[in-house]
This record gives sequence, structure tokens and C-alpha cells, in this order.
Amino acid sequence: MKLGIDAMGKWLPLETRGDYAFILAQYWKKKQYREHFMEHRCGRRMAIVDNGVYEGETITWKKYVQIIREVTRHYPETYYILPDVLYDHEKTVEKSQRFLGKYQVEAEPVFVCQTARISQCIEYAERHDIEMIALPIWMERELRGIRTLMTRRLVYEDFKVHLLGLDRVSELVETRELAYSVDTSLPLTLAKNNVRYIDYETMYRLPRITWDDEPTVEQIRLALRHIRVFRRILGDSRWLM
Repeated sequence: MKLGIDAMGKWLPLETRGDYAFILAQYWKKKQYREHFMEHRCGRRMAIVDNGVYEGETITWKKYVQIIREVTRHYPETYYILPDVLYDHEKTVEKSQRFLGKYQVEAEPVFVCQTARISQCIEYAERHDIEMIALPIWMERELRGIRTLMTRRLVYEDFKVHLLGLDRVSELVETRELAYSVDTSLPLTLAKNNVRYIDYETMYRLPRITWDDEPTVEQIRLALRHIRVFRRILGDSRWLM
């Protein structure tokens, strides 16, 4: 599983500890954010561009396409999250279909499954030759364990699976051999809230990091330690020093 670190503001340098670049489109207009991803590829070829729906900060489709195209010039293996509507499969299908019909971009679309009825998502993705399906974090919050079950089914059907966000570390353990990628700000959020030791089974509901945070040196060190724990779970020794 590829780990992506969702970071912003003063937390942004920690983003390079991820296997790929996870980019929130609504922050691309900020010079610091944009230049970070252009100048700190760190040998990475992959990026996932998120449309910002979960954060409630959507941008126009025209601007979104411009961002995707710009990112693709720096990251040859770019995926982008198709337009979606939280909790609403039918509206997500409608928006995704209109977007795909209107725009052509040199990047791979990711369909967000906004229903627990996995067969509906499989049917849509197969019809449009989409290779990656994303499972939103609300599923895990409302139906603990459901994303692990859905990931197993999707992998069996030969799809790549991306987990949008992470609140429970044990979910990382359950899906590490199955999911293709995950994005998370949890190591940073735990550090922001001065959580020193991770409880794997806890569903963390803590104030998330923001652009305006002023993390202390100790919180940055704590965030790095938590990222190393995630790395250890994934069996990756590159960043354990």
C-alpha cells in the first residue's frame, strides 16, 4: 500500500514522507502549496489530486482540470478524484459522467463509491474503464470494518482501491496487503493534539490540522514518530531512521 500524507501550511514539509503526492485542489492557488509540489517531487512519479468535496471547499470544474493538467506535467502517474457528492451515489454518478463527457485529461480518473452497495460502484467503473475506486472515510466511521470488506471485493474484481482518509490505525493493518493507496493526515492530527502513543483500535475524532496551525518543534517530532509507526505497519523501512 502506498502512503500519502495530507498536509498543509507549516505541516507541509512532512508531506514528502509520503510515497506519492496527495494534492488538495482548493489549496493549489496558494503559492507556497503549489511550489512545494513542483519543487519537492523527491523522486516520486505518482500524485493523487483531490477535488476537496470532503473539506467542503469545491472549485470549478474548469479550474480543477487546469490543476490536474499542471500536476500531470510534474507527476507522470497522476490520478484525480472525479466529482462526487457525499452519501449520494446517484448524484456522484451523474456528476462523474458529465465530467468525463466534457473533459479529456492525461490522467487516470478515480471513482468515489458513495454507497455501501459495492456492486453499483463496480458496474459504473467497469462501464467507463475506470481502474481505481476510492472508498470515503464516512463508511468506516458509520460502519466499522466495511471498507476492509469492500476492499477485498474490489481487489477480487481486479480494481485498485484508494482509501480516502484514515481514522483507525488498525484499518491500515487490515488493508495493507489489499489497498493500492491511502491518504491521511492522522499522524499530524495526533501530533497536533499531543497524542504521544497510538491506540490501534481507537476511532480518532480529534481537531484536524489546518493551514493556520503553528506546530511546535515537539509536535513536528511527534508527527515524524507517528509517520514512522505507519511505515513500520506497512513494512517499509526506508523512513524508519
